[in-house]
Amino acid sequence: MQKGLAGTELSPSAVHTIIELGYGTVTNASDLSALLHLEKSSVSRLVQKLEKEDLIQVGPDPNDKRSRVLSLTKDG
Repeated sequence: MQKGLAGTELSPSAVHTIIELGYGTVTNASDLSALLHLEKSSVSRLVQKLEKEDLIQVGPDPNDKRSRVLSLTKDG
């Protein structure tokens, strides 16, 4: 079975994350965790991987200093 999806090395969860961020369905890790039915620690690792690959960026939430906003980069 292929690890990647759609000719990429990205996992299905990573591709799903990029799609949902593109549609604006989710904007933070908590929402992403609920949507993907993943533990917060798994989402944290996923976000770190996608950020390292410059597919998403993580920034401060102007409305909640405890939260971080996820968004796509130009490569995402």
